[in-house]
Amino acid sequence: MTLNDAGKIVDFLWWEIINHFTGIELNQHIIIPNHIHGIINIEA
Repeated sequence: MTLNDAGKIVDFLWWEIINHFTGIELNQHIIIPNHIHGIINIEA
């Protein structure tokens, strides 16, 4: 899939999550035309 401009922003912001929150680990994600699915592990 080729991401449009909005999809590229969503992908960038997904990876930015780790720069804004501590104790999390990002796993796979998929960007779908009208939403996103992703797995975030929260380390307690």
